[in-house]
Amino acid sequence: MVELICRSEEDYKRGKLLRWYGIDRDVPRKDFRCEEDVLEFGYKFHMNDVAASIGVAQLDHAARIVGAHQKNGETYRAAFAGREERGLELLDYKDDRKSAFWLFTMLVDNREEFMKFMAERGITVSQVHARNDRHTVFRDFQTELPGVDAFSTRQVNLPVGGGSRRIRSSTSSARWTSSFLNPDERRPY
Repeated sequence: MVELICRSEEDYKRGKLLRWYGIDRDVPRKDFRCEEDVLEFGYKFHMNDVAASIGVAQLDHAARIVGAHQKNGETYRAAFAGREERGLELLDYKDDRKSAFWLFTMLVDNREEFMKFMAERGITVSQVHARNDRHTVFRDFQTELPGVDAFSTRQVNLPVGGGSRRIRSSTSSARWTSSFLNPDERRPY
């Protein structure tokens, strides 16, 4: 365990904010990182010797884990192909590269309704990323970005996982997403 010794409670609270991009991880929210306004630049200060050792040991398993993620991502792509008229758009993937699919990002109409629908079925989905220039700390850099806005309002991410439980979860995610897109066919699987 790593401890931070501070002169005051105020310094302690600021240190907790700065260790993770300026985001207060203790505040309850419905989506993990995108709701909170960031007031001061923060960092990603979580690495330590234990985490580094685990990372090095995981290198032996990386190909298998990434391969499972890629298989699940391709399962999603096949399941959701041709659903544009129902409000789901897949991202464009180029033939000269291959995604590691740490998440499966797609665009959906009615994102909030979709996220609620999936949460009610025990499947965690998330926006994951939002426009950084909306935070107070970046207000001097705000500009109109209509393409980014169009993406940001519709993007949502499904889990891809790597173990057998996660693969079953990915199959369930695909089924429930299909069910969301076909309201006449909504039924438990």
